[in-house]
Amino acid sequence: MKTVKNGVDNADIYYRMGELKQTTYEREGDMRHELTFEQEKETKNTIRFQEVVEDGSQAVIGPLYIQKHALGSESPKTVKVTIG
Repeated sequence: MKTVKNGVDNADIYYRMGELKQTTYEREGDMRHELTFEQEKETKNTIRFQEVVEDGSQAVIGPLYIQKHALGSESPKTVKVTIG
């Protein structure tokens, strides 16, 4: 896990293909997590993504379910979520 000093405190959710890493941002006592999820299972209406964690780290969220209609016709293989 990489730690970065950053002044951004907005939460963004966006998709990025390929980049599999977990980053934690610190801002004067605040924590910002940048998490990556890989597609794990597809159900009738949702797609389940599993959080990618580095060795020795614990999951922050765990499994993430996203409705298929929110992803469009081409669902991504990875999803990146930023909390902070």
